[in-house]
Amino acid sequence: MKEFKKVDENDKLEIVVENINWKKKLSENIKDDDLKLCFEILAPCIGYSKASVNYKIIQRYINNKIKKGDEMSEIYSYIYSCLFGKKELNDSSVEKYYKLASNKESKLLQNIIKYTFYYDQKRKGKTYYYTFLNNFP
Repeated sequence: MKEFKKVDENDKLEIVVENINWKKKLSENIKDDDLKLCFEILAPCIGYSKASVNYKIIQRYINNKIKKGDEMSEIYSYIYSCLFGKKELNDSSVEKYYKLASNKESKLLQNIIKYTFYYDQKRKGKTYYYTFLNNFP
């Protein structure tokens, strides 16, 4: 638990909603280890009635995390469901993420994604993040 709670200040994922990273169209898929970039283009769209120009790239990114079949896959499948529902990758529609959500709900989902990304980067094969979430009351 101590290791889970310890956060390296240098690796915190933070976004400024007003930044313009979410508007920039990526020319290719996000690399598996580039969690910061994915967060910067995803988080500002959650609950803000903005459609990400990188919607399909984010969808593929999270789907690829699920397909890895490791201890984080189940968590990523829940995040996928929150953002995309039951949409398949080949579904051509694009939606806004939680456009009618309250500010509190949007911030909560952003934080869940932020810390999932952070611990995905730091876990080194450890299952403590999943165990922590799985044992929530």
